[in-house]
Amino acid sequence: MEITEWLDQYRRLEEHAMQCARRLDEARHQSLRSPSFDRGARSSGTFTLDLPVAKIEAEEKRFRKAKEKLFARLDELGDMIEQLEDYEQKLVLMYRYMLGKKWSEIVKEMPYCERSVQRIHGKALKALQEILNRKEGCK
Repeated sequence: MEITEWLDQYRRLEEHAMQCARRLDEARHQSLRSPSFDRGARSSGTFTLDLPVAKIEAEEKRFRKAKEKLFARLDELGDMIEQLEDYEQKLVLMYRYMLGKKWSEIVKEMPYCERSVQRIHGKALKALQEILNRKEGCK
């Protein structure tokens, strides 16, 4: 697998976890906002909380699974970055992928211009690709 594809999967896991968190938040707020959340499921003229609670529990389960996958990939990425020998490459990758910083933010943290930071990033990706290839070869 190409390292760029691997990192894209990481970003998609991150986006999925954020979507799950938003859906969970919506489910929690929806149940608090309106007693008709369950669209009129009544028992003896009163609204029940069974459906809102079930929806919240389902969304919590989805969110937990998404977080677990994301954190597993984050740990894997951290382990791969740690294997790099070059400190600047480690730093650029940590800023970019683990902290989610933009290029302009990374430049402020390092004593280099954006072009130099991107060149370091390119070398770091090549080194990560080698690590990923070794890792996949061990499976």
